Amino acid sequence: MKKTFLFILSLFACSFVFAQGKKEYTCKQGLTFEISKYTSWGSKKPVVLSVIPYSPANICGLESGDIIEKIDNVITEGKTVDEISQMLNKKSEIVLEVSNLKEQNRETLLSWDCQLLESIDEEQLASAYAFYDLEENTKRSFTCPFKTNVNENVDYMKYKTFSFGPVYEQNRQLEEFICIQIKRILESKGLVYEESNKADLMVQTNYTFEKNPDFSGEKKNIPTAYRYNSYKKQMEKTSIYYDQQAEARSIPFYMTFGVRLVDNKSLKTIWECEAKEWLSEAYKVDDYAFVHLPLMFMQYPYPKTLEAAYFLNTKIKYNFTGINYNINNLREIINVDIFSPAYQSNIKPGDIIEKINDFKIDATPEEFTRIYKRFIKHTMYLRDTTTTYTDANGFSPCMDWNPGKYRDILKAFAKKDNLTVFSYLFYFEPFINPSDKNVILFELKRKGEKKFVKIKPTVVEVNYLETY
Repeated sequence: MKKTFLFILSLFACSFVFAQGKKEYTCKQGLTFEISKYTSWGSKKPVVLSVIPYSPANICGLESGDIIEKIDNVITEGKTVDEISQMLNKKSEIVLEVSNLKEQNRETLLSWDCQLLESIDEEQLASAYAFYDLEENTKRSFTCPFKTNVNENVDYMKYKTFSFGPVYEQNRQLEEFICIQIKRILESKGLVYEESNKADLMVQTNYTFEKNPDFSGEKKNIPTAYRYNSYKKQMEKTSIYYDQQAEARSIPFYMTFGVRLVDNKSLKTIWECEAKEWLSEAYKVDDYAFVHLPLMFMQYPYPKTLEAAYFLNTKIKYNFTGINYNINNLREIINVDIFSPAYQSNIKPGDIIEKINDFKIDATPEEFTRIYKRFIKHTMYLRDTTTTYTDANGFSPCMDWNPGKYRDILKAFAKKDNLTVFSYLFYFEPFINPSDKNVILFELKRKGEKKFVKIKPTVVEVNYLETY
């Protein structure tokens, strides 16, 4: 049943299944890792690639790029991926020893987060019903033409301080702006700024912006790229051409932008990252730097790839009550998260849901899947075509709702045969609930007795970027 149910788009990083009595549980730790492929960072040791927000890995302080030195006091160097996975999943709590640019050999406790195998929680439902609210729930991938070079003859762990090279006087204002951005990023990684040539590292940048002398004067219909603005925490459409194979005659402008870290003693480059971009319109260098420097420095100290950089932005916002549903019978509450709004409202496992906000919940999982697909298809005309994009799952066209058609959108959500019962997950949105009261009414049955429970949910918002 779970395989055919549209709701489960993905499960957990580092997840596994175990049985306890007659019940089976799936457990997660919330991280992915690989054995380091660079001698410059964590050689032959597991390096964390990604961490899911609010997961046990996130709670215990793990970050992308962390080197796992030991697991329960056992050295990880030289172990295989399978051996590390077995060590991580050996028991419900393990002690990790991790190192990064901020600190070395820090101990932290990593635990499991488990749920019944047949249960589905509200975060999973929100991801599955993302088309109800693409404004706040989407996964979008993009590629940057970053060419990264790693010096394999050094150990990045030994570099603790940095300074900047001489400023080019004719571009002082621009270069000072770029230095401010880099300083903020490197300090967040744990490096310390020093105003002298005694610092371990010297930061250098290079950039060019020029017109293409071979441009024909006629712009062809070449798609432009979306990139992630780390400060605004949103995807933005740029003037950068997405198709790097376009004819040179159709490219009005070129830009290059690079940053390198140089060993101040040997004067050898230890790491550098450079982008060569084709532009449909003029793009100010400082604007490019503001958006792309955080993306570039995600490649330091451990780049996932060298010839290009691949990014995934995950954005989720939903109403959390703490109810976990039986995936085979969505009327049944299979579990309630402790201290959640539902828990505090005395909702219990085993309760049967008759209605949510006056919508019956008596369809099968297959019916919910079929009607959800129909809803997406039949409401496409209510979306804003200027916001069209392809999501990370390859679905196109994804579009936000058209604000000028909210009245018709409300009618679509209110229509009973559209089975929009789980739109309560996004009840804070004006195109679903025009009032300012984000309160959910549950009609339940417990041992044959009918109960009405109002829950004020917690709005959970997750927005994170990772490389892959």
